[in-house]
Amino acid sequence: MIRFIMLFFIFLFSLIQFAFAEVSYVPKSLPLHDSGNEFNIRFDYFQSLKNIDSNGNLIEFSDGEQYFRADLVLSYAYGFTDDFQLKLGAITRSNSSSQRIEDELETFSNSGLKSTFVNLLYRLPKQENMEYTLEFEYEAASFTNDVYEGGDRDSIILGDDGSSVSIGLNVTYYTQSQNFLTARALYRNPSENLSNEIFTQVEGVLVFNRVSMLAGVEYLYSLDQDAYTNEPDEKPQYQTGNTSLYNSINRAWFAPYLGFNFAFNDKWRLEFLTKPRLSGNSTDVGNNYLITLARRNSKSNNYELKYSTFKEYTIEASVIKVSKSRESVIVDAGQIQGLDKGNKVDFFFFDYVDGNKLIGSGYVVKAGANKSMVKVTKRFDKKRIEVGTIMRGGLLKN
Repeated sequence: MIRFIMLFFIFLFSLIQFAFAEVSYVPKSLPLHDSGNEFNIRFDYFQSLKNIDSNGNLIEFSDGEQYFRADLVLSYAYGFTDDFQLKLGAITRSNSSSQRIEDELETFSNSGLKSTFVNLLYRLPKQENMEYTLEFEYEAASFTNDVYEGGDRDSIILGDDGSSVSIGLNVTYYTQSQNFLTARALYRNPSENLSNEIFTQVEGVLVFNRVSMLAGVEYLYSLDQDAYTNEPDEKPQYQTGNTSLYNSINRAWFAPYLGFNFAFNDKWRLEFLTKPRLSGNSTDVGNNYLITLARRNSKSNNYELKYSTFKEYTIEASVIKVSKSRESVIVDAGQIQGLDKGNKVDFFFFDYVDGNKLIGSGYVVKAGANKSMVKVTKRFDKKRIEVGTIMRGGLLKN
């Protein structure tokens, strides 16, 4: 099944032509612009390596035992204003469990529609280099679980039933080079049968022309409100299979992650994420892999953010030569005009229609008396940096 999913995404990848884009990473705090939209398909695979009971003890699998979960998540988001976004989605799930029962290895599985959800984002007034967004999500399971009272097992449950409600805050810090540091905190009521909890996430991102590299960590903290905290053996049992992911008691986990995003053009991006779950309580230790394909139709905020942060420059020059790779240029300003090696600069396209439009940025790698070589590190628009393009340096904050 995993091989099929990988081939599916590789096939989609081959259909889309590469072009410059600056949509390889979308901060969690960034809603769609007015009338913008995004379609998202995500494949989420988790394989358990060990179980962790409600006391935090590791339980090893016997020979041949295993458990895996595969989710397919479809969602569509729409921007009603520049600051308010609505997302609707559905999750289908396939569970498979192999476990030894009276020395016999038996396999149980279940597949179907797991849940539907609605997610709301509302962006608060912008601060310099900072963005704050309120988030609300409601998820409703499409099934009801029956208590297991012994006897034969025909299948296992898809997950925890009931509804889940989350509310919280997303925060993003934008660096001058358009990299990101994000934090997220959600208060969650996952089900009437589970304890309330707090989900936290911190993530750092380096953004290049078509690629983004990210690293982060997520931590789920239980508020220890489960009714069976002191009597775990008394909690009603369900056919969960060989996993502790469901019907937990004060579940908690810690999971670092690494990811790579690829942008195809100004709309399409592909995301890869590996997120091993290393420790926790009433959960599983295991490997988690996610692949996401997204089509986003929304104006980029890169130019708006940076141009609003820096308005005045002390140095202005023109590009007089462009390398064949377009990764470096020569400008007609140098040390006499105040440019030195390592100085950051911006490139602007100017006409009487678009006005001053930020199209790229870079830094000086070699400074002469009246000429300098600049390496182009960022592009914010499809317009090329060419002979005659305006370069500005010596940024002054508002």
